Amino acid sequence: MELPAKVTSEPDNVGHARITRKGGKVVLVPLNYKACRVLKTWKVARHKRDAGCDAVFVSKYGLRLSKRAIQDTVAKHLAAAKITGASVHSLRHTMATHHIARGTDLKTIQETLGHADLATTALYVSLAKQAQKRALQEHAL
Repeated sequence: MELPAKVTSEPDNVGHARITRKGGKVVLVPLNYKACRVLKTWKVARHKRDAGCDAVFVSKYGLRLSKRAIQDTVAKHLAAAKITGASVHSLRHTMATHHIARGTDLKTIQETLGHADLATTALYVSLAKQAQKRALQEHAL
């Protein structure tokens, strides 16, 4: 994880997270200023205990969590919050759908999600339109 020395909302002042995708491909994913601010705080708090590990998600022993352990932890917290039908993967879909609904371009979403084909990413456009229609009906004035 690479975070800017001073976190601001300037477009060129972004951080990066090193992500291992399917097949072991390692990519750098940009982090916006809100993510950088939270991760910087988390890094300082965690450093006292886990100085030897550079991972964001670590066990109580200071070791990097596996993908399965992260999925299980998210599932536990979703259950505690009484959120049903959600998972790490559905949170990924939700992030993409919300970004498209807010105007983030498809190419940016494609690169962030690691899709090889833009057509795969384009599916989120219809999800965003469905969510928009549902919101208009639910929040009718």
